[in-house]
Parts: sequence; C-alpha cells; structure tokens
Amino acid sequence: LELAPAPQVLPPPPDDPAGRPAPSPRERRRSLRDANASLVRLISRLTGLSHQQVNAELNRQVGVERVGEATLEQLESRRREAARWLAAA
Repeated sequence: LELAPAPQVLPPPPDDPAGRPAPSPRERRRSLRDANASLVRLISRLTGLSHQQVNAELNRQVGVERVGEATLEQLESRRREAARWLAAA
C-alpha cells in the first residue's frame, strides 16, 4: 500500500484569534481521536475495507497498538497517514 505525501499540519496556536485559551491536552486528544474516527469512517466507505482493517493499518503505520494509548504526536501522525490514504483514493 503506497500513500501520497501528507499535507503540512501546523500545531495549533497558543491562543486563537478570538482570545480563547489553547485546548488542554485532554481536549486536544479527544479532538484528534474524533478526527481520526471520522477519517476511518470515510476511508472505510471509499475503499470497502472494514473499520477494523483501516484502524489496524493506520495503527501499524504509526506504531500504535491501541488508539486509547496513543500520544498526541502519534494521533497527529495517524491523522496525517489517513489524509494521505484519502488523497490516494
């Protein structure tokens, strides 16, 4: 399985323009997990692969055993890999 290069993902700014504080690590993790779940659903629909197959491949690519145990960096990497997969689909 060969994937296209991922788009550049920049870290969130410390505070957004509206003056709200940056999200906590817990909020950031939840947001990344939700984004990953949405991407997995979309990849699954487009490819015909099961959610389990898509999750397993993304986890393998970034070295994650379970998404619940992934670091923020691993979740970001997983999201980038999913974006590459979609770009190639």
